[in-house]
Amino acid sequence: VFSVVAVPVSAQTITSAQVSPTSTTKKMQREANKEVRIAQREEKKDESLERLKEKANKEIERRLKVLNHLLELIAKANKLSSDQKSSLTAQVQAEITALNALKAKINADTDLTTLRADVASIKKSYRIFALFVPKIHILIKADRTLDLADKSSSLAAKLEQRINALPQGSSNSAELQTLLATM
Repeated sequence: VFSVVAVPVSAQTITSAQVSPTSTTKKMQREANKEVRIAQREEKKDESLERLKEKANKEIERRLKVLNHLLELIAKANKLSSDQKSSLTAQVQAEITALNALKAKINADTDLTTLRADVASIKKSYRIFALFVPKIHILIKADRTLDLADKSSSLAAKLEQRINALPQGSSNSAELQTLLATM
């Protein structure tokens, strides 16, 4: 009497002799492909980090260049008091210091998410072109306007002296007096 017992496939054990060489090769190939994909992702991540850092450094350098130019303009201003110059210079220097600190932080970043946040903060937190530069330029233009007004007053005084030095009977004397009054 023979009896046949059916054993489910999941209950059967596979010996190493029963494993085909192709299934082992396929498994090894899948693992190798997985390692290659991981390495490629890491390489792309590193390239992204470097590109973002380069972009951020260019933006920071552009802002630093403008801020240094503002320092020169403030130093050349004639009508600003020394207190005003000191205050404006301190504000510009504070921006320069903050940007240099951000640049160092960006160059040290190793996480893409953190780096992206730091790069975004260049435009969001350091509103140099939108707020700071126009403010300084307005003050510098006002300084130049006051300087020109003083020069115009000085020139008017010199013209008045020369017109008064003309002989009284001169035909141009009355006309020049009228023109000087309209200045």
